[in-house]
Amino acid sequence: MIIEFYSEGPGVLIEKERRILFIADIHMGIEHELQKSGFYIRSRGQERITRICNLITESDPDMMVILGDVKHRIPGTSYQEFFELNNLFSAIRKLIPFIVTPGNHDPGIEEFLKTEEISKKE
Repeated sequence: MIIEFYSEGPGVLIEKERRILFIADIHMGIEHELQKSGFYIRSRGQERITRICNLITESDPDMMVILGDVKHRIPGTSYQEFFELNNLFSAIRKLIPFIVTPGNHDPGIEEFLKTEEISKKE
């Protein structure tokens, strides 16, 4: 088994039979929630998407697993998250198959994913 860490992602690639890239805790839309608390930080969603796409290209995996907390708002989905999640998943779909294991910040994320892109609960 080969394990490679990518600090720019950040992500980890594990290679056994297949090369699988793992990333976690993207928190798309966090800037919107911070603004509601009085902190103005411009959206860095597109920068996150670009960084993830670059990580995919650099690591050349067979597939990717996103381990929870893809979005930030609980409950619901903010306007910012709506657009950023659509852009994120569209960009990833152009590059590689992926699966999302939803985290505690991800209620409703199924709206943005195809059935085969959501990990099955066992």
